[in-house]
Amino acid sequence: MDRVRGEVIEAELEKGHAVVRLDDEARSLVTCELFAITDGGPVQLFAGDRIDGELRAPRAPHALRTMGDPRLRRPSAPPAADVGRVTAVLENLARAGLHVDADPAAVVEAARRSARVNGAPRPPLSCCFYHDPLGAAVHAELTFLFHSGGDAHPLDDESLVPRVSAEMEKLVQGLAVRKDPARDGVFVVSRGATTIDIAAGNGDWETPEAYFAPLVEHCNELLRAAGSDQRWHGTSDGHNWVLASRAVFDILLAAGVV
Repeated sequence: MDRVRGEVIEAELEKGHAVVRLDDEARSLVTCELFAITDGGPVQLFAGDRIDGELRAPRAPHALRTMGDPRLRRPSAPPAADVGRVTAVLENLARAGLHVDADPAAVVEAARRSARVNGAPRPPLSCCFYHDPLGAAVHAELTFLFHSGGDAHPLDDESLVPRVSAEMEKLVQGLAVRKDPARDGVFVVSRGATTIDIAAGNGDWETPEAYFAPLVEHCNELLRAAGSDQRWHGTSDGHNWVLASRAVFDILLAAGVV
């Protein structure tokens, strides 16, 4: 079956399909599904996209013909307003001391193309750490208590406490954090000759954040006493912490990144 080319002139989720103006002499209109295939998988279509597909007969009398197997050949430019907002976020982060290597246009494009693939819309600045460029770039620059890139559950993650200890020692000289191998559920925080036992909270496999909450609280007390502007801030979903200054955290929180 011959493939035809055209430009998407309308793509609205509420209508359930996109409208494409073909490149033929008559400038015919056809409909196609809202998602097109790319090498990276299905992506949502937007007005201005250049696509091609298989021309098929209309499904009902007087209806428009349809384009099957649509494939994205040249995407439209991401909205300038959204690119501007991401640019502002990156500039604000830089002024607050966090330099994130991310291209604003790529961030917006990734977010809008995947926004409804799973059936639920999300704001253009929100992200999943392992799929969106902004989230991945932020995750590379900051330390999160959980999900450091491995697959281990927090309660099984042998690198978690050493990672916390290493980050804390950078900010509070001589500080060390470890698990007590002889006592389950006890963290040992030491600095010089001073050693403090911190009992873990009543967390479990479903709520590991409760298990680590007492340790995080104590670490924040030590950071405050040391005069550091860094704190372990709870993420908006309540299931993680990120080590950052208040200024950086507020920018990321407002942008929907943490």
